[in-house]
Amino acid sequence: MIIRRIQKEEWELFRETRLRALKDSPRAFASTYAKTSLRSDKSWIKQVFDSSLGPKRCTILAMDQDQVLGLAALYEMPGKSDNSGELLQVWVPPESRGRGVGRALIYHLHEWGFANGYVHIFATVHRENPEAIAFYMRIGYITDLVETERTPPRDHVLRYDLNG
Repeated sequence: MIIRRIQKEEWELFRETRLRALKDSPRAFASTYAKTSLRSDKSWIKQVFDSSLGPKRCTILAMDQDQVLGLAALYEMPGKSDNSGELLQVWVPPESRGRGVGRALIYHLHEWGFANGYVHIFATVHRENPEAIAFYMRIGYITDLVETERTPPRDHVLRYDLNG
């Protein structure tokens, strides 16, 4: 398994992986498959380009040759004065789960984030996603829990400060 930052020309691979993630785990993400599948190629290209370089956002892939074993991203949280980042789009396909891929993705982004000046890294998890909550607890990253309000259908989410 190789974990690496996405490359700017991999927007189609990213789109395919992201849509597969939304189909597989619809309650795990703030976006929906229906809404996301309507995005233009131009928006996918921009997202991947912005995530492929610079210190404001990073998308990484866990790869086994040309097979995606996992995906995760860390984006700067706008408007935060304390250099905070938010962990987003974390997904491991069912056939790759239980092999340490998710842990490796999180640790890789954690290292990238702190190397790029982030002081806090947050993960926002829907309260009805016990698998994700258990995952973050299992890898020992949960140090602070804040319940936040969001508009429906994501009424309540749990926000974790991943400073472990």
